[in-house]
Amino acid sequence: MANEPGPTGYHTGTATIAQGDTLVTFQDAGNLFDVVKAGDNFGAHVGQPTRIASLDMANSQATLAYPWSGPSQTAAPYEIAFSPYIITYRQAVRTILGILQSGNVSALAGLAGEENTFPYFTGPGTMGRTGLSPLSRTILGRSAAADMRGDLDVAQQQDDPYDATAGRGLITGAFGWGSDDNDTRDPDFNDALNMTQIRGGDGSTVNTPFSWAILLNLARVAGRNAQLVFSTVNQDPPRLALRANSDTSGNLTNWFDLYHTGNAVGSVSRSNGIPTGALFESGSGNSGWYVRYADGTQICGGQISTNAPTSGSSSTLPSQAWPANFATGPYMTATIVASGTDVALRVNPKIASAGPSSHQVRADTSTDGNGGTYSISVGDSVRYAYTAIGRWY
Repeated sequence: MANEPGPTGYHTGTATIAQGDTLVTFQDAGNLFDVVKAGDNFGAHVGQPTRIASLDMANSQATLAYPWSGPSQTAAPYEIAFSPYIITYRQAVRTILGILQSGNVSALAGLAGEENTFPYFTGPGTMGRTGLSPLSRTILGRSAAADMRGDLDVAQQQDDPYDATAGRGLITGAFGWGSDDNDTRDPDFNDALNMTQIRGGDGSTVNTPFSWAILLNLARVAGRNAQLVFSTVNQDPPRLALRANSDTSGNLTNWFDLYHTGNAVGSVSRSNGIPTGALFESGSGNSGWYVRYADGTQICGGQISTNAPTSGSSSTLPSQAWPANFATGPYMTATIVASGTDVALRVNPKIASAGPSSHQVRADTSTDGNGGTYSISVGDSVRYAYTAIGRWY
């Protein structure tokens, strides 16, 4: 068969359709979909013209407006009769009228044209105008996002959260702000220098005062850094530590713990002369109390009740251990506060010895005012108060 349509119809190739169905499938139909249109009639070859409702070029099919009343056929000749153009025009006019009835076209037509304006809908079937600047026209004509950012002077986003390229726009999680800890762990806190950022550390992180920590690095310029580290686990109370550049060459100080109400009082300690524990420590024992300070100062005090081991004008009382040992012998004072019947009136305490771990007080008698002296008897009870000041390291 010819590949060109006749004056009143088209019949290139073959067609398949079942009686009572509405779907026609074409085989080798040439340029049918360039020529045939909805509204033409399939079935002129058997005297059963049926209007075509729609065409599907991708599947080489047509859908009839009504079930096919002709005989079933498979890959058999067919003919489509063209509808008169007046019918097609009438359908097109109806379509156009439907569009016009929406009011949108008339709303657009009712706008007065004005330079540098752009129409927009203000509601169903109503439109208005807004200004269209040269910049807006330029952006509307762009196809590349980079060009649009350039027009708007908007920075390109970071390629990753730690992209420090000058002029880049920050993304969520930039330099650790608002990011997941799993994305910000750093094996070496020295790697965070020279860039203001937040990093996380785990059990393998080095150059940190403690593991499992969060690092805040503040940088003004290269070699001018301050680092603050917060503990996240395994620290109760929590720890905070600080270090910074110590000179213009970028050298760093040691880590220094920051003190708060949770760690100011506890056990004092030190390493190489630097406090590594609490600021203050206190306790009691051996009939006394002690206070230790982070700078090494220690004060002990208390009251001792004992008995004179010898008689006469002087009796060295039994040795007494300190509540906490000193590093070396401290400075000590002692005062009699209670004793037997009249011993308190006739005893002057003297420091016999004051060593790192213990002390001894000697009880000396005084004169009786008549040129004589009092005497201490074995077993006389003596109570004295003492204060000692020295160093615990």
